Amino acid sequence: MRGTTLAVALMLWAVMAVPGSTFAEGKEVKVETPAAAEAHKVVAAKVNGVDIMLDAVLGMEAQVSAEMPRGSGPRGPQKGPDAEAVRKEALDRLIFQELALQRARAVGVRVEQSAVDDALKTFRENAGGEEAYKQILANEKLSEEELRGQLARNLTLQRIYAREVLVNIIVPEDKIKEEYEKNKDKFIQQEKISLVDVVLFLDVADKGSAAKAEEVLKKIRENNNDPKELIQDGTFAVRDYDPREGRDKELIEAARKLKPGEISGIISTGDSLHIIKLTEYLPEKQYTYNEVKSLIEQKLKNNEQNRRAKEWFEGLKKDAKIEVLIQPAGQPAGQQKAAPEK
Repeated sequence: MRGTTLAVALMLWAVMAVPGSTFAEGKEVKVETPAAAEAHKVVAAKVNGVDIMLDAVLGMEAQVSAEMPRGSGPRGPQKGPDAEAVRKEALDRLIFQELALQRARAVGVRVEQSAVDDALKTFRENAGGEEAYKQILANEKLSEEELRGQLARNLTLQRIYAREVLVNIIVPEDKIKEEYEKNKDKFIQQEKISLVDVVLFLDVADKGSAAKAEEVLKKIRENNNDPKELIQDGTFAVRDYDPREGRDKELIEAARKLKPGEISGIISTGDSLHIIKLTEYLPEKQYTYNEVKSLIEQKLKNNEQNRRAKEWFEGLKKDAKIEVLIQPAGQPAGQQKAAPEK
């Protein structure tokens, strides 16, 4: 099986993917999925008469599975995403790509030989040199000419997508400001405190514990305020620590009174004694509009891109003849619902 349909090229779908798009429509025939070794011989779907082979679907399924988050059930994380959902998404992507390629040919989008040469050069360099490049081709059972074809395909997809979806996406300034004001409470830098924490293994209720803690504090001061220079004797532990709100109230309150590099006195947390050194402190801060403007603008551009893409997808498939010829993965024979024939 050649799982390189997009993996060896430019990973175009990461740019073009739109959640919830559905292309797998048309007449479905109940065909059991054959062994992977025979997958290159099996037609999984047809798009306006053009075959999509099962090995391409299996290769895309591997990519989709890697992208999908693991689900969770009553007994903890599941092994992986639902097989039927993965099969459907893989088919959707491949069907869309074929529709986009057909659109590109219809409107005269072409890829120059020099562009393919440049893409191949970049691929070879990213592979890590000539020997690594040849090994990839061998592992994937690809000739260089076949790789060039895949690169040309992906460049074509990039160009048609840029031309019909990405062109002239401009977000008005007032929309960006409106988004900032509406979500102002989300644009906050949380307080950050980083410490070196000396945890003393002493009984807080023991009257002699305070004196022993003072001895440790004295040694720290004698070591240029560096707790990590203490000689371990089993009566304390030294750790890098970021205290957490709601759990380390006493440490946080003490840290706020220090400057970076300063050492605290003895801190009692109720069940233990501590000495801390503040290494970093960032107060809570409201980000200004100018500080987050570019992030908001990019988010709104992405939203507009997804809206346009969905609209474009629907237009591409509106008059297309799409036939899915394999049943969804994991669905028992005889329980499949055929989609209406176009």
